[in-house]
Amino acid sequence: MPDKAIAGLLDRAGKRTGRIEWMVAVALRGFRNTHGIAVYSDGEWAERGKVTLTEAAGMLNLSSATVLLKIAAGIISAEQYCKRPPWITKRRDIEQFASD
Repeated sequence: MPDKAIAGLLDRAGKRTGRIEWMVAVALRGFRNTHGIAVYSDGEWAERGKVTLTEAAGMLNLSSATVLLKIAAGIISAEQYCKRPPWITKRRDIEQFASD
């Protein structure tokens, strides 16, 4: 995810870096640089065959809430890497669900 999106998730989860919350994205950038973690690039998830809940809903012509219910019921497989980030699923799983 882009640094700004990660910073938003950390902020909503109540995680802070120092005294200045708007500096979270800058702190993340510094952490990545220190530890040699690659910068997020647009289209990275697509290259790995992953889609977000919103993208899956668009592919299925359903609302995000309906897709989330299907995830909760185990009909569509998806992952949420920690609390509150976007749900991620595999494009092929969505395409398979659409063809059933």
